[in-house]
Amino acid sequence: MAERIERPEDDFFTERIELFTAQFPTYYRSPQEVLGRVHTSQERYRGTRDEIIPLRERQGTRTYVLMHPYVREPRLTFTVGLYTNPREYADQESAIGETIGTPHVEGFREAQVGNAQAWYYPADKTIVLWECFFEERFRKDPRSISRSL
Repeated sequence: MAERIERPEDDFFTERIELFTAQFPTYYRSPQEVLGRVHTSQERYRGTRDEIIPLRERQGTRTYVLMHPYVREPRLTFTVGLYTNPREYADQESAIGETIGTPHVEGFREAQVGNAQAWYYPADKTIVLWECFFEERFRKDPRSISRSL
């Protein structure tokens, strides 16, 4: 079966890149290929008051970069057979049925694992990294975003 990947339809992310392979101990049991959806746009800037760092050039064009790193997740489907009379268990609400057969993989979807934003000022040869992090569920220690995998 050819790998079918469900992607959101939009013109915003214009490039897809391979990033690295990582083990997400709280999410996957085996290493996953991490890819990125990238959006870039050109922006004009004027003066240094609005900039978060001092720049030599007071005006010009900067490049805005937004990247959403993601992994491919299988889209699982399964069949549920419903009971005529639901069964009740002491520790949970009534069961309405049970799975029949085994789950099937029907393609893949892109699951975003983080976010990154930056600006590049070519006249100053400067990059400002605004944010770059993994979502909490993909971190080894959810309280810290500075730890590496």
